[in-house]
Parts: sequence; structure tokens; C-alpha cells
Amino acid sequence: MMKENLIAYGAAYINYDYNFSKMMKDFHIHTFPLYIHAAYWNVTHDPIQFDLSRFRLDFTKMKSDYQDVVFLELPLIKYFAFGFDYEYHSFLMNGGGHLNFTMNDTLFIVTMKLGATDKGHLYP
Repeated sequence: MMKENLIAYGAAYINYDYNFSKMMKDFHIHTFPLYIHAAYWNVTHDPIQFDLSRFRLDFTKMKSDYQDVVFLELPLIKYFAFGFDYEYHSFLMNGGGHLNFTMNDTLFIVTMKLGATDKGHLYP
């Protein structure tokens, strides 16, 4: 039930909350030997897409030493893209351009070495 609710409502809440400013932002670093002025603007982004259908939480044994472990597979982001125009000026270099950043099928996998009974109770 929790997986279905996260799939149905989680992406809508995340996409409602994050909002990149399209206005120009700039910052300065004035510390010897770094003298940098950088700015970005025209930020564009697509809605974040999630795929929680592959979520797994298993109580299993490690193949190497047969220890009881908890295996967690959490698909984080199915697709997310953003881009912006930028420029920078420093003591030695000047430049600028457009940067596009895309994330596809990111996955978070954790194996925790915890004690687990036959009934699924965890203990440290």
C-alpha cells in the first residue's frame, strides 16, 4: 500500500516543492589566489520522474560469508533534466556557455549487516 501511495503522490509533491529561479544569480570569490566572478541564468528543468516499482526490501544472506543482512534497493530518479546558461571571469580565464544535466535510472542499493530472526525481527 505504501509503494502505491508513493508512486501516486510522491512525484507530485516533489515537483510542486522544487522550483529553480530563472533569474540571474551571480557569486564572487575574492580570496588570493582565487578571484572569480560567475553567473548563471535561463534555468530550465523538466519534472522529476520516479519509478518505485522496483523498490525491494529483502531479508537475505550474504553469499560471501552467509551473514544475515537486510538488502534495500531504492530506485531514486527515473528521469530528471535541467540546464542553464553561465559565464565566469577569473584572473586567468574567462568563459561561458550552456550546461545541460540529465539523470536517468539512478539507483540506491544498501546491504546492512544486521541480525535477523526467522520471523523477520531485527536486532543489533
